[in-house]
Amino acid sequence: MFWLLDSDLGAKSEITQTMRKARTLNLESRKVIYLEQRIGDQRKWYSDSARKNRKAALRWLYTVMFAQLFAIVFALVIVFRPEFISAVAHINWAHVFSSAAIAALAWLQLKQNQELAQAYSVAAHELGLISEQISYVKTEEDLSRFVTESEGSISREHTMWMAKRERFN
Repeated sequence: MFWLLDSDLGAKSEITQTMRKARTLNLESRKVIYLEQRIGDQRKWYSDSARKNRKAALRWLYTVMFAQLFAIVFALVIVFRPEFISAVAHINWAHVFSSAAIAALAWLQLKQNQELAQAYSVAAHELGLISEQISYVKTEEDLSRFVTESEGSISREHTMWMAKRERFN
């Protein structure tokens, strides 16, 4: 997806003025900034994404269930009241709804919303555990180690996500 990258990206500075200003702050202020603006932001994104994917998975699961229910109802109508079907239309609604159920189930499997919801929930939980560790940061070296471990955790989830996407491309 290289076409999504900004063509001016290489010309811009990687370190913003805000970042430079943050580097001049004391250790406690930088801890707060990192915790709120990086860990907190990532944790919120993962939590929100987990919630959205969980809702999408439930929505598609309900679609499958209702389509199957309607398919069963129309199949029973065909068996026990065939004159009703021929009077209404010459469409076999049992086939229509069973096809809709199969399509919705295939979509549910393709999108993997439930798996994504689980992975994002785990990542948000892990970031919550990581954020608790900041209280042990007492020195510049501790902060550096803490940031490295935190970014490693964020990177792991992103790497797993990319690996899953590559599987389908």
